Amino acid sequence: SLVNNTNDDETIFLIVDVETTGLNTRTSHIIQLAAKVMGSSYSSNTNTVFSEYVLPPPNITIPPFIEDLTGITETFLRHGGIDPSTGDVSRNYPPASDFRIVYEHFCKFCEIIRRGSSKNGEYNNKKSICLVAHNAPFDIRMLNQEVKRLTSAVPLLSSSSVSARMLANHAKNPPMLSRDTGIITTVDTLRLFKSKKLWSSSSSYSLGRSPDEDENNKPLLLRRPTSFGLQNLYKHVFDKPMEGAHNANSDVLGLEQLLNSVYFRDCWRDVANDIQVPLFSPPSPID
Repeated sequence: SLVNNTNDDETIFLIVDVETTGLNTRTSHIIQLAAKVMGSSYSSNTNTVFSEYVLPPPNITIPPFIEDLTGITETFLRHGGIDPSTGDVSRNYPPASDFRIVYEHFCKFCEIIRRGSSKNGEYNNKKSICLVAHNAPFDIRMLNQEVKRLTSAVPLLSSSSVSARMLANHAKNPPMLSRDTGIITTVDTLRLFKSKKLWSSSSSYSLGRSPDEDENNKPLLLRRPTSFGLQNLYKHVFDKPMEGAHNANSDVLGLEQLLNSVYFRDCWRDVANDIQVPLFSPPSPID
């Protein structure tokens, strides 16, 4: 099903990004999963931010070009230590957990953000999650592939780290991303930013122009870029490189900053409402 209106307060926009060992969803594995409730504060002490590294199977090695691209090394994932992708010496990471454990944590995270306000100790689980990602089909295919691999490992799910509801579901059915997380619809921001509705068709609106309103009280628009990769969009809009690109945490924050920029914050949801798709449906054409 679709969210009736992406401006609805009952809709949670969850920005998600994964880093992987490659681009082939059948043979590649997730090595980092990050998510953030749009508009929430970024802090390790909040329940609206999720970030975990994922241990690939023993027979899977991380190609050198992936290590160079993401800064995530196989040594770091298997043995822990200082995160080489950030160089932050203030935190010493333990070895990464395998996807089974990370998925349990992610499902619990989604359950928490869906609760909303508590009344008489009872939580409202009616909020729907809209997954927002740049090139969302890839992230979804990777997540679904990893979840499919869990089918044979369902009995290993531990009650200490996953809700009783999720365990009950798995007792009857194999893991399923939409059911386990409450994500019912997705928005691909790669498609969203390609929409001509978000950009000026005039070359007079060049980068660096003030984002104030013009004399007709219409917001100024940026010229449409020629490339819609996340790093290029960020450079195009903010006129500076995106720090930490290709780390899932940084990509999530960079995408949120783009959507919240003065150019898009009042209009991106309207486009999202038109292009959102159910979790398992193919996308429709975009203008």
